[in-house]
Amino acid sequence: MQDLKNKIETEFLDKEGFIKSNNIVLEEISINYAKISMEIETKHLNPSGIVHGGIIFSLADTVMGIAARTNMSNVVTVNAQIDFLRPGKTKKLYATANNLRVGHSFAVYQAEITDEDNKLISTCTATFYFINKTEF
Repeated sequence: MQDLKNKIETEFLDKEGFIKSNNIVLEEISINYAKISMEIETKHLNPSGIVHGGIIFSLADTVMGIAARTNMSNVVTVNAQIDFLRPGKTKKLYATANNLRVGHSFAVYQAEITDEDNKLISTCTATFYFINKTEF
C-alpha cells in the first residue's frame, strides 16, 4: 500500500494546483478507500464564519477521486450529490471515501466529511468515469 500512496502523492497531490495550495494531506489509502485531511484557514470560511460549502464539496470530490484512482485509472467526476448536515466549525476537517460500486467504465463512491470531534458534517455520493484503465 505504501507504493500506491507514494504514487498517488507524487502524481496528483504534489502537483501545483488546488489540492496542494489548500494543503490537503493524504492520511490513509487502500484499494477503493482513501482518507484525507485539511487544516481550515480564514480563507476557507464563508461570510458567516463557517467552512464554505465549496470547500466541503472539494474535500468530498477529492477524496472520492483519490479512492477511485486506486483502480489504476484516471477519473473524472460525472455527477455528484452532497448533503450538508451541520456547519464546519473546527480547525481541521477529515474526508473518507468508500466505493459503492466499481464497474468497467464507471464507479460510484460515497464520502463522509467529519470534524475533529468526529461529528458528521456532510455526506456526498458521486459517479466517476474511468478515462483509461492503465496505470496513471
